[in-house]
Amino acid sequence: MDSTLGLSLDVWPVDRRYQGVPVLVTGGLGFLGANLVISLVRSGARVRVLASRRSYEYRLQSGPAGLLRGVECFVGSVAAVPLLEKAVRGCAVVFNLAGRSDVGASSSEPVEDLELNARPQLLLLEACRRWAPDAMVVLASSRLVYGATESLPVPESTPLDPGSIYAVHKLLAERYHLLFRRLHGLRTIVLRLTNVYGPLEPPHRSGVMNVFLRRASEGHELTVYGDGSQLRDCVHVLDVAGAFLRAGPAREHDGAVLNVGSGGGVPLADIAGTIGELAGVGVRSVPWPPGARVIEPGSFVADTRRIEELLGWRPAVALAEGLAGTLAWHRSQRAGS
Repeated sequence: MDSTLGLSLDVWPVDRRYQGVPVLVTGGLGFLGANLVISLVRSGARVRVLASRRSYEYRLQSGPAGLLRGVECFVGSVAAVPLLEKAVRGCAVVFNLAGRSDVGASSSEPVEDLELNARPQLLLLEACRRWAPDAMVVLASSRLVYGATESLPVPESTPLDPGSIYAVHKLLAERYHLLFRRLHGLRTIVLRLTNVYGPLEPPHRSGVMNVFLRRASEGHELTVYGDGSQLRDCVHVLDVAGAFLRAGPAREHDGAVLNVGSGGGVPLADIAGTIGELAGVGVRSVPWPPGARVIEPGSFVADTRRIEELLGWRPAVALAEGLAGTLAWHRSQRAGS
């Protein structure tokens, strides 16, 4: 793998089982979506993307170059039923990445989060039931559905106790997918993602890893709430794209719920320190701001044995390599702006 993890296409994973396969990626021009789309195009899939106007215009302006080449784009909301039905029709695999990834905003705008992260899930599944009944639907869920956990690493059998509106809606999306499987025979797999970081992150996206990397690339000091001792399980977006590639054709594992993470934990303060050293910026600890401590889920490390057993997937990008490469990507974006 390219040690800089730059934008040379050969760093994105490829799976030739997708050759000629019609595939839809909802949220396909977001952070994870754009990375997955590149892998699917490289794999020879017939790729459709359903993306918001905001994401579409961002990618037109910021790239990467060639991202949309050969991709059929449906621009609008997942909640726009006629557009959704047209995008879904006849697809063999649907990667469901749509939604707003912002835990803080979900707390301050719970009803809006319901409209963005819950209702569209039901509309998508109903469209798949009607217009792509044989499709495999792969949902991007979150480790936040577990809530605060006492024992690490966390297997998929752990009782669920979501601690934020965002996490509640992610769990609702999971339940919708599994229920449509039981009621209508729709094939579904749920992937619970840990802290994903890497290139192609839009500037408006939240998430502590990418916020640290973006701020460091701009020369800003990094801020850690509290002592930063809470563990984070960090997984590179190229590895996550690889997990989705493996899940799409895995019809024999229909109904599986799988963790996607590195399987190891690193204190948040150490992550900030490493990024600070790479970028030459300082790191300081500050008291928890009002409201932030309430939605902090605490330490988390994913038990990834099940996805390795069922899909043969394991992460390949080491944290130090991934952080250095992502920081270089952020700097290249600034240089080109």
